[in-house]
Amino acid sequence: MTATATYFSAQAEFNKFLDVYLQDTAESLKNTVRTSSFNSDETTSPIILGAPKAYQILLQIYDSTTNKLWIPEGKPRLPLPETEGFALKQINGKQWQTYSVSSGSLIITVAQEITVRSELAAAAALRTL
Repeated sequence: MTATATYFSAQAEFNKFLDVYLQDTAESLKNTVRTSSFNSDETTSPIILGAPKAYQILLQIYDSTTNKLWIPEGKPRLPLPETEGFALKQINGKQWQTYSVSSGSLIITVAQEITVRSELAAAAALRTL
């Protein structure tokens, strides 16, 4: 019984960690991404340098002034957020945890599929046993 409680507690803590990671990623981009970087038609899709591949974080940047959207090729388009902060979104039949923040005319959204989060949290929880 104690092992079960430890497992679920560790899983919940890791999910909180993943939320903080999404928030920190978006907030740090808010301070570094500039609208002028995205005015060219030659702009490549944004990437997050240093993001652990296993986390499978999706980054989307929308410029409300030019109505341009930057998203990695082959990745699903995230719906534009109704408000800043966390939200659960259904995208292509899958649940995603998103975090959005604005910076001037830019809306920066980072997201992670719920199944990926669950797998990461379960793996972390198992390591505590």
